[in-house]
Amino acid sequence: MKNFTGEFVLAALLGAFALPAIAQDAKPKPEVEARGLCEEAKRKHGKAAIEMYDQAIKLDPACIDAYIGRGGERRYSEPALALADLARADAIKDDFQPAASWFRIVVLLDVYLDRTAAWDEAERLKRRSTKNPWSFVGAGVQELLAGHPDRAEEYFDKAAQNDSSIPLAWRFKALSQYDYGNALARDTAAQAVKQDPDDPGTAATMALIANADDAAAAGRELDRILSETPRLAWARFAKAVVCVKNSKWEDALAACTAADAVAPGGPATAYVRSLALEGSGKLAEAETSVSNAVNWDSNYPDALIRRGDIRMKLKDWSGALRDYEAWQRFAVDAQLQKMLSDKKTLAENGKKRDEGVIVTFAGFCARAKILIEEGDFDRAAKDIETAKGLEEKSDRWRRLWVYLYAAKKDYPKMWESVQQSMDNGVEMIVIFFARGVDGSKVFEALRKEAIFLEGLRKITIKAPRDQYYKAQAFYEAGMAIITAKQGGFEPHLRESAAEYRKLCDTWKDWAEVSGSYYNEACCWSLVGDLDKAFDALDKAIESGYGKDDNEIPHMEKNDTDLEKMRKDSRWDAIVKKIKDKWGKK
Repeated sequence: MKNFTGEFVLAALLGAFALPAIAQDAKPKPEVEARGLCEEAKRKHGKAAIEMYDQAIKLDPACIDAYIGRGGERRYSEPALALADLARADAIKDDFQPAASWFRIVVLLDVYLDRTAAWDEAERLKRRSTKNPWSFVGAGVQELLAGHPDRAEEYFDKAAQNDSSIPLAWRFKALSQYDYGNALARDTAAQAVKQDPDDPGTAATMALIANADDAAAAGRELDRILSETPRLAWARFAKAVVCVKNSKWEDALAACTAADAVAPGGPATAYVRSLALEGSGKLAEAETSVSNAVNWDSNYPDALIRRGDIRMKLKDWSGALRDYEAWQRFAVDAQLQKMLSDKKTLAENGKKRDEGVIVTFAGFCARAKILIEEGDFDRAAKDIETAKGLEEKSDRWRRLWVYLYAAKKDYPKMWESVQQSMDNGVEMIVIFFARGVDGSKVFEALRKEAIFLEGLRKITIKAPRDQYYKAQAFYEAGMAIITAKQGGFEPHLRESAAEYRKLCDTWKDWAEVSGSYYNEACCWSLVGDLDKAFDALDKAIESGYGKDDNEIPHMEKNDTDLEKMRKDSRWDAIVKKIKDKWGKK
C-alpha cells in the first residue's frame, strides 16, 4: 500500500504557507490605501483631517495629495508648517503642483500679507501650470497686485469659466470688482463663500465687501472670524480698509497696528496706514508710512503714486517726480498715461517755481531722511538742526537724530539722544518698534543686536509705553533663541517679566496694565515658573484682561506661550474665573 503521509504533510505545509501570501495579496497596497485616506480627509476639517493626512503620509511618504491636503488644513493654524508641506509636495517628483501653489498664495496673502512672495508664486502658477484655469488665476493675482483690478477680473473670469469650482478665482474676482467699485462684487463674493463655506479668508472677504459702508458691522463680523482664526492677518487688514473707506481714521490706525502684530512689515498695511494718517492730517507721517510700503515692495504701484501725491502736498517736487517716473511702467493704457503726464507737469512746475529751495519743517525733515539713507550724515545733521529751529516742539527732528546715529552705528550718541528726549517728556523707545517712523528698517535690524539690549539696561525710562517696549525687547530676544531651537532663552524672558511687572507697579492706572500682566504670565510660563505665571495671569484678569472679545479665546486655546500652564491643575479654575468675571460661556 502506497504511503501518502509524507505527501499529505507537505501539501498541508505548502497550503499553510500559501494562505498568508494570498491574504497579503488581497490587502490594498500602501499607496492605494493612502489615496483612500486622502479622499476621506477631504470631507473633514481641522485636526481630524490632519490626522488622516498624517496616516496617509506614514503609509506612503511620497503621497503628494497628502502633503497638499495637510498643508491646506494647516494654512491658518500653522502657516510655516503648511508652507513646508506644500514645498514637499513639489519636491517629491520635482514637479510643479498647481494646488500647492494655490495654497501657498493663500498663506502668503492671508497670513503674512506678503505681496512680493505672492507675486513670485503667482508667476510660477501662471508660467508653469499646464491647466489653463490655474494659469489664469496666477495672471489675475499679478494684475490685482499691480493695481489693475479691471484686467485682473478678466483673468479670474476666464479661470471660473474653465473650472467653476476654483474658489480662489471667485474670491479674487470679488476683490477686483470691489477695488474699482463694481456693484457685482457682493454677488461674486457670495459665490466664493458658496464654493468654500468653511474658509475664513473667503469669509473675511465677504465681510469687507458686504459691509463696505458700515465699519461697525464689518468690524463685528471680522472680529468673529478672528476669534476663531487669530492668525488671519487679512481680516485685520480688511478692518483697516473698511475704516479708511468710512473715514474712521483712529480705528483704521488701530487695525493697522493689529495687522502688524501678526504680519509685521506688510507693505499693504503701511499703505493703508498712510491713508489713515493723511486723513488725520498727519502728512509727514503718512509720507513715512507709504515710503515703508515702497521700500518693502518696490513693485507696489499704488504706493508709488500715493507717495508722489503726498510729496506734492509737502512741496517735495523732486521726490514726487522720482515716484511718478518709477510708476511710469505701470501706466498700461492711455488714460493712466494721461493722468501720469498731468501729475509730472504739476511737479515740474512746482520745482521750477521754488527752484529747489526748501523752507518748511516737513521739507527739511524729508531731505534729512533722504540724506541719512544716502549716508550723507553731515548734511543731514544740518537739515535736522534747521528743522528743530522751525518747530522745536515737534518730535520728528528728535527721531531723526536717533535715526542718524543708528545709521552711523554711533550707539553712545544714539542712546544719549534717546535719553535727552525722554527727559523732555517724549516717548522714544516706541520708535524702535513702530512701522511708520523714520528709520524703521534700521531700528528693526538693531533690535536683533545684543548692543540694543545693553543700551536699554542703562537708560532711565520715564513713560509707561516706553517701559512696555523695553519689556517687549527682552521678550523678542528670548523668543528668537527659542525659534532658533537654542538654549539660554530663560534670562531674557525673566528680564522681560521683571520689566512688565515694573511697568504695572509704577504706572498702575495705565490703560495697558492688564495686557502687561498677561505678557508677564507668558514669560513665566515659557521658562516654567508656573507659580509666578498664575500669579501674573490672575493679576491680569483682576486688572481687566478678558474684556475684549478676542482675549479669552486667545488665552484659553490659542496662545502657545501658555502651553505649560494649560497642563497644570490650576488652569481650569483660572479659565472659569475669567469667564465668570466677564459673563462668558
